[in-house]
Amino acid sequence: MIMRPRPFEAGIISVFLPAYYALGDFNAWNSSFPSFQAVLAFSAIPILSREFKKFKFVWLAFACLIAFSRVYFGLHYASDVLFGAVIGYIIGYLVVGFENRYLFGEKMAGLFNKGIKRMFKE
Repeated sequence: MIMRPRPFEAGIISVFLPAYYALGDFNAWNSSFPSFQAVLAFSAIPILSREFKKFKFVWLAFACLIAFSRVYFGLHYASDVLFGAVIGYIIGYLVVGFENRYLFGEKMAGLFNKGIKRMFKE
């Protein structure tokens, strides 16, 4: 969203530099803010926690490790990851609320099952 250079581009951190040179053109990458990986990891937490309640803290720990790795390797600033985590969790929370209200997933699964049964009948 915001065209801010990544930490390794600004010379703040150099952990990622060998891989950076191997990858070549970093201008093809997206911008630093927010962290897309943090958005994806944290958006999965409410969805997975709904289905697998016992593993809620496992999903949280996994998402935190992903977020930490983005900062550690100099790909994102801490603010990028923090805002990505907040945005992702809100998205996941909204998806779960939408599913609880409209049962979209169950309806799609029913249509899918009908289609599979119809395929094997013929």
